Amino acid sequence: MDSGMAVIALQIYHIYVKSLRFLMIFHNKAWQDAENYCKTFGAHLTSIHSVQENIFIYEFSTAGITVAAGAWTDEVWIGFNDLTNVGDYSWSDGSTVDYINWSPVAPASPSTQQCVCILADEMSTVPERFQKWDTLPCSLVLRAFVCKKPANLLK
Repeated sequence: MDSGMAVIALQIYHIYVKSLRFLMIFHNKAWQDAENYCKTFGAHLTSIHSVQENIFIYEFSTAGITVAAGAWTDEVWIGFNDLTNVGDYSWSDGSTVDYINWSPVAPASPSTQQCVCILADEMSTVPERFQKWDTLPCSLVLRAFVCKKPANLLK
């Protein structure tokens, strides 16, 4: 973990939207660790299929702050990645890729930055990346991630 990052105590927030259950998890994790944690709930890192869902995800996951570039506190892991085939992005839940919201500089370095985050908080030096997606090394530890699964209100 980056020594400049504060350790975040585990916080989990659940919200149900239509037939889906979203879990916003504030906890320092690398991408694969976040995906594995989602699986303990029978979920995957979230997929995003529309502008409305993208807005919901960044509003759900924002810390409500403006951060300095490179602080690694504005990004939140989502399930988009190219781990199976470099340059061919897919969702960890296997759903169809029918919406993409890359930042102006993404995707970048596909051989080293294979996992995708949403920029949930505005960066003071590059506001045009706010609410967009960016690629990062999968081993990078971020402050939060969003899991998604079908809602089952009986469980």
